[in-house]
Amino acid sequence: MRAETVSAGTVRVLPATSLRRLPPGRFLKRLVELMVPDRPVAMAAIFSPGEIVLADWRGDALPKEPNKRRPAVVVEDDLFPPEWPNVMLVPLTDDENLVIPDLAVRIDPTADNGCTKPCWAVSALLTTTSKQRVTVTGSKVRSDQLAAIRRQIALLVGCDG
Repeated sequence: MRAETVSAGTVRVLPATSLRRLPPGRFLKRLVELMVPDRPVAMAAIFSPGEIVLADWRGDALPKEPNKRRPAVVVEDDLFPPEWPNVMLVPLTDDENLVIPDLAVRIDPTADNGCTKPCWAVSALLTTTSKQRVTVTGSKVRSDQLAAIRRQIALLVGCDG
């Protein structure tokens, strides 16, 4: 991941004209003074398609939803700006009993993906997750595996062409 993370602090948005009148030395100081706790700042992180990340889905899950940290594959394209607060993920599992064979891609261990045993990208469990819940691993799936996951997602939503 190539990331630039902005603090999870808060910022008030003002018209640019109100800052243009400030002398150069006061500009940054005034920006800091304007920080107030009423609007969250999105994390400006850029995730690459095919990247394997750790998603922290603990805390507010309902029954039958993930409630732990688990690996996932980034499947979104580069259409979203870095400031977009979410990322589209497909979770990985090593439990073959949870897998619908035609809607999952087997990922065998390699040095590039960092897996220690065979696992499956479960395309039917596509989800959008806040970037604040995601940690990079430096690992990724092969491009043909990413393409297969995306084809399965397209099939799931009725875009089989």
